[in-house]
Amino acid sequence: MLDNKQTIKNQSVISYIGLDKQEIATIQTLCNSEIRLNENFVLSELDSEQIVDMIFINGDDQQAVNKWKMIASAHSKALPIMLCSEENAFSEFHTVKKPLMFKNLMQTLDSLTSTPLNDSEDNIDVKSARILVVDDSFPARQFMKFKLEELIPESLNIEVDFADSGEKALRAIRSTPFDLVFLDVTMPGRDGYEVCAMIKQSSLVQVAMLTGLKETVDKIKGNNAGCDYYLTKPPKDEELAKVIKSTFDWRNSKQSP
Repeated sequence: MLDNKQTIKNQSVISYIGLDKQEIATIQTLCNSEIRLNENFVLSELDSEQIVDMIFINGDDQQAVNKWKMIASAHSKALPIMLCSEENAFSEFHTVKKPLMFKNLMQTLDSLTSTPLNDSEDNIDVKSARILVVDDSFPARQFMKFKLEELIPESLNIEVDFADSGEKALRAIRSTPFDLVFLDVTMPGRDGYEVCAMIKQSSLVQVAMLTGLKETVDKIKGNNAGCDYYLTKPPKDEELAKVIKSTFDWRNSKQSP
């Protein structure tokens, strides 16, 4: 059995045991994405004849765990990753906590690969960023426009775009590399929770829920949707500044060797 501190080099083939359709789709999305990793990833059905570099296993399914134990010796060069509800349920394995989201998957690969996610030609300029504000209320969008102009230092080249619906936000994110999204919850059509979950399935953009909903259950829904921050309206200046700074720090860490 592989040491849980083992790292991957020149990763290429990913397979799985016992994952559901959504989890498989998340991995496939990464394999099909334009994000450049140290090497292209390929998702493949588990085959005893094929060399596999990484295997995701449903740690909540004992049959899947038992199957891995039976075939582990045949795939001794593969790194097993347990996908389970309890993050530390398998101390001898690398684990990823459910639900499997695009962001979590990328963070796992980032921690296991030996080279940075981006080549030097793709390094992010930490003095340049793009923010998207999504709110169906024009006064709310204007408030954020003025607040961000006040809070963002002139030395930082940060562009701010706006969308008045979840559908427009998703179209914008598909075509433009945003770094941070301020997202309202209560909107016509897709609400903020659904939009957030869809963003996180295919993008690494940071999402800050910005809403008038203040109950604990609303914050739990935001966390379950994958948001990185949850702010209530009207946001305090220090809260907005902290989110912007944290986004820059996160982006900077992505390009560090």
